[in-house]
Amino acid sequence: MTISELKRTASFIKQTVIDPGVPTHFQKLIQVLQQNSQQNGQQQQPITTQKAGLIAVIKAIRVQTLTLNERRLLKTFIDTDLMGDSGVEKINQVFVDHNLDPMGAVNAFTKMKGLYDQLILAATETLKVLAPIDVSVVEADIEKGHAILQITFKDKASITNVTDWRETSDQWWQIVRSFGLLTDTTTDQAKILSFQQGSVVVEVSATYIVVKAVGFVADKVLSVIERILELRKKILEIKQLDLTNKQIERDLEKEAAVFQENKSNQIAQQVIAEINKAKATDGEVGTAIKMAVEKLFAFLDKGGTVDCRLQQLEDEPAEAKQLREAYGKIRTLETRVAELKLLSNGEKKED
Repeated sequence: MTISELKRTASFIKQTVIDPGVPTHFQKLIQVLQQNSQQNGQQQQPITTQKAGLIAVIKAIRVQTLTLNERRLLKTFIDTDLMGDSGVEKINQVFVDHNLDPMGAVNAFTKMKGLYDQLILAATETLKVLAPIDVSVVEADIEKGHAILQITFKDKASITNVTDWRETSDQWWQIVRSFGLLTDTTTDQAKILSFQQGSVVVEVSATYIVVKAVGFVADKVLSVIERILELRKKILEIKQLDLTNKQIERDLEKEAAVFQENKSNQIAQQVIAEINKAKATDGEVGTAIKMAVEKLFAFLDKGGTVDCRLQQLEDEPAEAKQLREAYGKIRTLETRVAELKLLSNGEKKED
């Protein structure tokens, strides 16, 4: 965890929780529910406006805009399932569970509000302490024109021994080298900054264009994995029917493999056209990028993740803003893919 990640997490809480007045929306709903619980058979006040206001501010809290480390930090303060779409589901579930029990709903929402109150207190104190610190000066690990590529080895892509590390480090060397050929950079220019505990997280400093290339491929690959998981889900449903004719299962499994191969070729062509179309006719670059796409595909499919950390600057260059937006989309895709895996395999979710 870096100072910029701590400050960005606290700022995120201010922008999405404090400024929109999330606790106030909870309180307005609680007050009406309390009044309704005391009506003693009289007509109850409608809660439509208060409920809609609360749902709107909760739905707007998009934790996917935070990096992996920032989300981990946020989870130490509050259950992030209380935010965004999952938070809206929990609010609706309270009304289902306490449809005829206004005080039961009051107790549930009061508990939720208390968690948000604690979160605000922590964020306010953090921002107060960090206010005098110039993050751009403290975090000199990010060179000008560079971004930090965060590679997380987890789930089936985790590193448990030296053999795993040797294989994965070689794979990532080949991936970085391939994108280097495309962007006219070298592996020496991509510097390892840190290793972190828990799920192994490697931070690599690389030029904007290399991090952009990795992100471009990750975005496309995750979209394909999402579709393949949907197909695998269909295959599983057919297997559960225990049909005598197994040809349908075999055909669908073959289709999934062919789909992945075709998409890998297509993604390789797309990234070359997007990043450096002048290399489109370079056979060595084409072969290297195809290999990099396949290796990144395998890494992400096993549950590994890629993320991006950028230096906080008042006058942020356009390339950095593009990277923030691109990796925000990638985090959303990673979340959807993880949820699909949970549904199809019953795996335990890990952040």
